[in-house]
Amino acid sequence: MNSRTPTSNLLEQTTLIADTSQTQITTELPSTISSPTTVVTPTTKTFLTTTKQSSVTRPCVNGHDDGTKCVCKRNFYGTLCEFILDEIRPTVEASLDVVVTVKNVNFSKELQDFESKEYKLFEERFKEQMYLVYSKMPHYQGVKILNITQGSVVVDHMVFVQVPPEEYDNVVSDMTTILVDTDCTSSSMNNETLCFGVNQTKVEKVDLNLADACLNAEDIPLEVRKFYFPKNVSGVITCVSDCSTYSDNRRDCHKGQCSVTLEGPHCYCETSNQFWYSGANCQNAISKPGVYAGVTVSVAVLFIIIVALSVVSYRRRKKSNNDNLIGKEKQWYEDGWEEDNHAYGQLHSSSSSNEGSLGSNFQPHLERVNPNVTMRFPRPFVMPDALKWESRS
Repeated sequence: MNSRTPTSNLLEQTTLIADTSQTQITTELPSTISSPTTVVTPTTKTFLTTTKQSSVTRPCVNGHDDGTKCVCKRNFYGTLCEFILDEIRPTVEASLDVVVTVKNVNFSKELQDFESKEYKLFEERFKEQMYLVYSKMPHYQGVKILNITQGSVVVDHMVFVQVPPEEYDNVVSDMTTILVDTDCTSSSMNNETLCFGVNQTKVEKVDLNLADACLNAEDIPLEVRKFYFPKNVSGVITCVSDCSTYSDNRRDCHKGQCSVTLEGPHCYCETSNQFWYSGANCQNAISKPGVYAGVTVSVAVLFIIIVALSVVSYRRRKKSNNDNLIGKEKQWYEDGWEEDNHAYGQLHSSSSSNEGSLGSNFQPHLERVNPNVTMRFPRPFVMPDALKWESRS
């Protein structure tokens, strides 16, 4: 017999859990995430679902679209089958050590040589015939011959089964019963039929390695097996994640739901009428009214600042334009005064230098002046308040 790893003491622990069907399940995640109902062993999560007829093809991550909803694979749930159950009842590949005596086959040394033609023919015949016997058990996976000895032919072989760990003892008992009640592999005798010696059959258990039950569980996707750990729950070996209430390191998502995806456990935060929740564990609460009020005040302050800056900018531009205008007027006045003085100086200089010649050359023509024309001028009067003169007609 081959040595095996000692049986884990997980079966000695106790807690409460119930068995459920292992058939394919169809579930949907509700619009508001709520804690799924877990009924012991992997249990299924039950949701009230509403489906609508749609021509849109859904990207069902771990399932298929039946036209109205995603039909999830076993142990998956969610609208798109994107989540994995928190507790999964694993099935492990176990083995039994079985010895049968075949009385209608003659022994030869060639049967002990696994490379010989005789052995290979016998091996093929043995597997085909034992399938007729072992397939009566739903957990049967196959056989492997370990040794053949004389007497007629004594075949020591391993029988492989895929079974939940807690059902292993029942499988051993069922196989023993089947072999004791079987004289020959087939009721119709032919050259391939194998017949067994009475009371010469042995069935022995092989210790299960429960520590690696979740790492080797076919029920759990390979990518997430590292996120599950074996736990004895009321005598049932269950693979639990940190989202499970049975986990020793349960993840507290506060205001959210912990769910397992292919990336591992993750907190999905809730949203209420008053708060948004954020953070790795949904531990931060953000007040909606506070945010709305803060945004409103910020917008108002920003508007006031923009208006104030616009007014200041306008006044500065206006003052700058006025200063430019005054500067130009002042420059014009000064330039004009200087030009007038310059022109006057030139005229005065010219007049002074040519005074003699102008006086000697100037001759008025009075013959065209009419001395009889009467000229009238308005009488001036004094404005006492302004001290200015004004003409009166």
